[in-house]
Amino acid sequence: MIEIPVDGGAWTLSNGFRELFGIALGVSDIINNIIDALHPQDRQTFRDALVLMRTGISPHPSVFRVLKSNGLIRSIYIDFRSLTNEMGVTQKFVGVLRDVTQEAAFQRMNREMAQRIDTIMRSTGVDCVFRIDSHGHLFDYVTRGALQQHPSALGSAWEANIADDERRGSVQSIKKALSGDQPFSLHIDILCVDAKVRRYNYKAYPERDSKGVIIEWNGALIEAPGGPLSHALPGLDIQTGAKLVTGATIRALCSLLGWTHTDVSQRSKISSTTISRMTTTTGRLSGYFKDKSIEAILTAFKNGGVQYSLTNDGQLAISYASIDAAA
Repeated sequence: MIEIPVDGGAWTLSNGFRELFGIALGVSDIINNIIDALHPQDRQTFRDALVLMRTGISPHPSVFRVLKSNGLIRSIYIDFRSLTNEMGVTQKFVGVLRDVTQEAAFQRMNREMAQRIDTIMRSTGVDCVFRIDSHGHLFDYVTRGALQQHPSALGSAWEANIADDERRGSVQSIKKALSGDQPFSLHIDILCVDAKVRRYNYKAYPERDSKGVIIEWNGALIEAPGGPLSHALPGLDIQTGAKLVTGATIRALCSLLGWTHTDVSQRSKISSTTISRMTTTTGRLSGYFKDKSIEAILTAFKNGGVQYSLTNDGQLAISYASIDAAA
């Protein structure tokens, strides 16, 4: 623990803090000793935190890497909490420390593993690896490239991403293959996040227990040569989409992005009452609600990563690329 007065008074360090940072009793230049013990890339973050605390502002909790004399690096989470007087004025900050070295190492290992997986998938043309349980339900997957999707978009309703004119036959073929007990390979056409249809080789093989009973399926989606197919769906402007959208579409979009009616209201500037009425409306919304209101809501979803397309039979199709993931 460390105590830092706002008025520039003497700092108080716990024995544990002194041991961690290698600061002996009687050392006067505490600030520079602490900064010198930090990883060079973390020093400015600590300086910035000090500037904030001197003005009475609590800095965000941060993880700092501490360089030990034995060559090891410890990752320390520090949360500076303000203590005020009876008038509510901040008098000092107390830094509470937690050793997160193992957590940081685990996170770093996960990031490195994710990078290696992405490199392997990219070099082999694989856009998705997945696991399916013995009942045919998708429960684990990694995606990239044209199939990079928000989890709900590739989750239980992932079949909706199969091109309209191929969906029924493809889904039946997959279910039939999964009902068997042999590895299989099928071609399916999938509507990707860029609103283009690509053909993928859907490959899966069974994993069995010690008695030979299938416990799950492991598989991959590998893009076929040739790029997007000729029947890629054209992009759709908001005005045209507003004429086609239904209450079910709004419900699906909320589920896709994980937005509440309040979230949609804040982003579209349309009242949550109106949005609730839209989601309970049967059929197309145009004619029951103002076109400008529908367009505002579709624009909000578009800003959230949704793309609109027109299917071959003139129906509205949606796809989604996570804004957070892209960042």
